[in-house]
Amino acid sequence: MQNRVIGFFLVLMGVILLIVEANWAKLTSFLSWSFLLFVVGIFLIFFSFIQKQSHLTLLGGIFATIGITVWGFQYVAAWPRHWSIIVIMIGATLMLQYILNQNNITLVIGIVLLLSGVFAWPGLKDITYLAPIATFTNVYWPIFIVGLGAIFIVKK
Repeated sequence: MQNRVIGFFLVLMGVILLIVEANWAKLTSFLSWSFLLFVVGIFLIFFSFIQKQSHLTLLGGIFATIGITVWGFQYVAAWPRHWSIIVIMIGATLMLQYILNQNNITLVIGIVLLLSGVFAWPGLKDITYLAPIATFTNVYWPIFIVGLGAIFIVKK
């Protein structure tokens, strides 16, 4: 376990140094409450995988999502400012939680939220390969939510 904790901190420090060296954010921005909340969330996710406790994955994902979103809004000029990014992160968190709990509905909800966020994101039009379908998906992404609701209605 000690090697994993050391590895976790090395990865975290490497990412921080990469962000600073690429001039995406200043080093002092990492001393904010929002980044600390992100680190706590990531640590909870890491700890949940070590201890095999899936409820900590969801809690850590929510903390990390809130923390990185607020930090990005405050300190990163090119941070995407659309609500769909938060939905994407929560969907990814639920998909991580599925790895631990193997509950199929968790995976379905995670995929639906992830796809809803991706298809609702206005930046989809800037990706060359996805631009032809972006106009359609930016309007009709709620179909995924309707489908999820239908799954809950018919599920026994």
